[in-house]
Amino acid sequence: FFFFKQKTAYEMLRSLVGSEMCIRDRRRVHGELFILRAMSNIKLFSFFKSSASWRVRIALNYKNIKHEQISINLLKNEQHSEAYAKINPNKSIPSLQVGQIYLTESLPIIEYLEETYPNPSLLPKDPIKRAQIRAFAENVNSGIQPLNNARVLNFIKDNLKADAKAFGKHFIEQGLSMLEKKLQQTKGKYSFGDEITLADVYLMPQVLGPAPRFGIDTTKFQNITDVVNNLGKIQAFIDSLPQNQLDYQKEQ
Repeated sequence: FFFFKQKTAYEMLRSLVGSEMCIRDRRRVHGELFILRAMSNIKLFSFFKSSASWRVRIALNYKNIKHEQISINLLKNEQHSEAYAKINPNKSIPSLQVGQIYLTESLPIIEYLEETYPNPSLLPKDPIKRAQIRAFAENVNSGIQPLNNARVLNFIKDNLKADAKAFGKHFIEQGLSMLEKKLQQTKGKYSFGDEITLADVYLMPQVLGPAPRFGIDTTKFQNITDVVNNLGKIQAFIDSLPQNQLDYQKEQ
C-alpha cells in the first residue's frame, strides 16, 4: 500500500504555476493563490467585553472560519499603544488581519466574511430583505452602541460633568424599544424568520452585553427575549460569549 498526503487547494494551485500554462491562466492561478494564502492566515484583534468584537466572533464561528484571536485589553488601554495604532489608526476594536491586510469596523468585516465565505449565509438572496436586515444591524451599529461606547461616556463624565450612565441607559432603552417594534413584524424563531441573519449577529451582543451593565431589564422586551433565548442554543453563539473567551475576566 502507498499512502499519499492529501494536498491542500493551495498546494495544488502552487504546483500548477510551474507547469506549461498560458500567461492568462498563470495570472488567474496567482490571484487564487493570494486569496488562499490570505484566508489561511486570519487573525481577530478582539476583547471579550467588546460587543463589536463579539459580533465578528459570532460571524467567524457561524461560518466555521479558522482564525486566531489576539486580545487587545481595553481595560489597560492597549488599543492606544503605538503598535496597535499602526494596525488600526482609530485605536478601536475589532480589527481583522487577512494575510498582510487589516480590515476594521465590525460591519465591513462581516460583509467581507459574507462575500468570501458565503455559506452559511447571513443575508438572504431577496434584495428587499437584505436591505431590511442591514438596516436592523445598522440600528444597533450606529444608533445604539456608539452612544454607550466608553469613549463617549468618558467624555460626558470627564468633560461635560454629566451622568454618563443615565445617558447610556436612555439610548439603549430607546434603541431596544425600537427594535422590539420591528421584531413584531419580522420575528420568527430568530430576528427575521427562522434563519439566522446579520440582524441576530448584532442583536445578541447588544442585549447581553451593554444592557445589563446599565441596569436595564431586557425581559420587558418580549420579542427580543424570545429571539435571544433561541440564539443562545446555537453553538456558534455560545462559543462567542464573553465568558467563553480566553481573555475573559470576571467583573468585580
